[in-house]
Amino acid sequence: MVLDFICTDITRLPGGADRLADPPPGWKRHRPCTIVLDNAQIHRAKLVTERREDLAAIGVHLFYLPPRSPELNHIECVWRSVKYEDMPVRAYTSTPELHTAVDHALTRCAAAVATTTPQSLKTA
Repeated sequence: MVLDFICTDITRLPGGADRLADPPPGWKRHRPCTIVLDNAQIHRAKLVTERREDLAAIGVHLFYLPPRSPELNHIECVWRSVKYEDMPVRAYTSTPELHTAVDHALTRCAAAVATTTPQSLKTA
C-alpha cells in the first residue's frame, strides 16, 4: 500500500502508517520531503488523500502531477525506451525469459542515467 510505503520506507516514521495520526511526541523529519505522484488510482486512493494533512504535519508533502501529462513523469520516458529500444524482441516464451529481458533493459537504462545525471546536475 502506498501510505505504508511512504510512512515506513520514505519517512522512516517509527510505527509506520499506524502512527501517522499520533506520531511520537516531537517527531518530525529532519528535513521536508515532497513526494511527486502521478494520477494512478492507488495514488489517489481515499486512504492516501485523507492523510495528506497528517503527512504534512510531519514534514511530508504530496504533489500530484496534472492529469494526462506523461511528459512530466520521467518513468514514462524510461518505460518507452525500455519497451521500444532496449527490448527488440516482442514475444517471450516464458515469464522468466520476460523478467530477464526486462531486468537487462532496466540495467542498461540505469547505467545510462548514472552517467548522465551528474552532468545534468552541473547544468541545473
